[in-house]
Amino acid sequence: METESTFHTYVQPVVHPQCTPFCTELTGIIRAMVDGQPSLQQVLERGDEWTARKGLFDPNVR
Repeated sequence: METESTFHTYVQPVVHPQCTPFCTELTGIIRAMVDGQPSLQQVLERGDEWTARKGLFDPNVR
């Protein structure tokens, strides 16, 4: 049981666009890390595309 592939990206925040000191302390994420990143909608679409490319929608994949 080993990881074969991972999907990772940051998301540009829209509702609360500022990273608070609490958020940065909790997650280690700073504003520069999310500036210019895709929106949540784009990330979800890219995640679906990645899942499909990896064949993870195949009911025979465990």
